[in-house]
Amino acid sequence: MRTTIPILATAALISVQAYAQGTFYFSNFRAPTRLWTIDGPPAGRGIWAQMLAGTTVEDLVSIGVPREHLADGVVYGGVVTVPGIPEFETAYLQMVAWDGQLWGTNLAGVPTDQLGRTDTVPHDLGGSIMPALSPLFTQPAIVPIPEPSVLALTVLAGAALFIRRRLRHRTRHPR
Repeated sequence: MRTTIPILATAALISVQAYAQGTFYFSNFRAPTRLWTIDGPPAGRGIWAQMLAGTTVEDLVSIGVPREHLADGVVYGGVVTVPGIPEFETAYLQMVAWDGQLWGTNLAGVPTDQLGRTDTVPHDLGGSIMPALSPLFTQPAIVPIPEPSVLALTVLAGAALFIRRRLRHRTRHPR
């Protein structure tokens, strides 16, 4: 019995260590998200963000859960685990941002041309006890202005023509 407990404890520690995943803090405080242009207003409530990670720049996949921006274009999403990349290894990270009022809070429902993206940076991951710090993004995500649909443009053009004709009619035929 005396040897059984240490053997079981060692086996448990080895199995936890063998399947440990890398971790980091989800934040973009070094490169806050902007709206529409690089010098546009900072993102706030209603703008959502998701982290992407991979072993190379070409194989980035979404990880963790989407988080809403706070004031000043910053997201604090807590500790994120990177599946498939062990502790203390290097992962490539990128953050994407979008307008949740238009597209919802799920990244899968957002058209790719409506995503703002930070630069992709290599980042040394931390462990389960001590997560790595936030990624050192240098380029902010810029949430684009959605392009109006053809139908919306047609309705606006029709309304403008209607108003113009009404104004012309009033100036030619006053009461």
